[in-house]
Parts: sequence; structure tokens; C-alpha cells
Amino acid sequence: MTNATPFRAGFVAIIGRANVGKSTLLNAMLGQKLAIVSPKPHTTRHKVLGVLNGEGFQAALLDTPGFLRRGRDQLDAAMSRQLASALAEADLALLVVEPRRSGDVERDFMRQLALTRTPTVLVINKVDTVSKKRLLPIIQGYAEAHKFQEVVPVSAVERDGVELLLEQIAAHLPEGEAEDGDLASRVGSLTPSQLRILEGLKAGRLNKQIAFDLGVSEATIKAHLTSVFRKLGVQNRTQAVILAKQLDAV
Repeated sequence: MTNATPFRAGFVAIIGRANVGKSTLLNAMLGQKLAIVSPKPHTTRHKVLGVLNGEGFQAALLDTPGFLRRGRDQLDAAMSRQLASALAEADLALLVVEPRRSGDVERDFMRQLALTRTPTVLVINKVDTVSKKRLLPIIQGYAEAHKFQEVVPVSAVERDGVELLLEQIAAHLPEGEAEDGDLASRVGSLTPSQLRILEGLKAGRLNKQIAFDLGVSEATIKAHLTSVFRKLGVQNRTQAVILAKQLDAV
């Protein structure tokens, strides 16, 4: 890029308890319905990856399943593992909550965020259902409980506050490089095995999962990744996934 503003790119994990509107928020940001939206908890059971392209930034959005409380059942335990996986990949997290004081689940999320040291924006959704007078002490309570990069009140259904949230996402992504050159030719230079590895990255699978799919060792996958990154002209998984998603959109 030739302008002075640095290009930014990274993974953004959207986390929160079940039924707080994470999928609706994701869809509002991307402008299309990608995740299942339902008033019934646990309808989003797998990570949904969408790439948000804005002026000077690209964000790969991870919509993670919510859970009601830790250890509630095997489904919640599996969702908790998916959450941990998403946070391990994320450059930024959005903790989505309802406009009420934090409960056990929210405090558990904040403990996990503190442990992973993942930079986090607090997103208070459904603010159209409460008055500003009731909202202020809720914001104060969360600010005292965890060090958030920003606090953004939104109404995902009404799309109120979504543009401000997008600005904050862009501001807190790590700096990267805008990729030039023929993307199709770079992807075309990959071997069949490397293409399958790239598909695994796009699906959000871990190295050991990709290794199992291909019937090889995890060390082999790591060696292949070095070659994949070099051929694509990227430095990490995030940039590789974003480039592959760009090609899909062409």
C-alpha cells in the first residue's frame, strides 16, 4: 500500500453466552445471513468463518457457539473446547453480552480472556430494550471487572452501533501487509496436498485435525505450512485464510 495508514488483518472471535445475539451481530456486520439465527439456544454448533473487507483492513470473523454454564452437559463441554480453540486463534475478541449485570458465564469468559490475554471489545447488544439510565451502571460494572479495549453498545437487530463497532475492530487488529500480485496464480502453485491443507485452514481446523484428515504426522503439516505461506506470500494462518477467502469471492 502506498498510503500512510497501515493495513490491518486478523482473526476476530465473537464470544458470549447462548442466545445473546452473536449470530445476528455477525450477520449484521457481514451484511448476509451466514449463521443460524434462532431464539432457541445452541443452534450455532460449529465455527462459522466470514471475511469482512473494509477500507484498510480485513477481519476473519469466528462465530463461536455459546453455552449456558460450564459443565452443564457434554454439549456445553464440547462448545467450551471450541471456544478455547477460537480464542487461541484470535487476534481480537468481541465479548457479546445483554444489557444486564454480568453472571457466572460472563465472569468465566472474562477469566478465560484474562488468561489468554486476548485484546477484547465488550459489545453490549440489545440496547434498544433498555434506557440509557439503566445501561450506564452495567457498563461501569463490566469496566471494573475486566480491562476492555473498548465498550460498544449496539442493537444488532436494528443495526444501531454496528458501524462504530466495525471501526473499533479495524483499530484494534494487528498491522499487516496488503497483498499484491495474482492471487489465483499463487494459489495455483500449491500442490494437491497443500491445497487440502489450505482448505483445512479455511474450515478452522487445527494442525492435528488436518494431519488426521490427510493421514500424516502433525510435523509434516507444519513443514507443509511453511511452504504454503511462502508460496502465498503470507506470514501466518490468518493471512492465508483471508487470501483464500478472497479467491472464493472472485
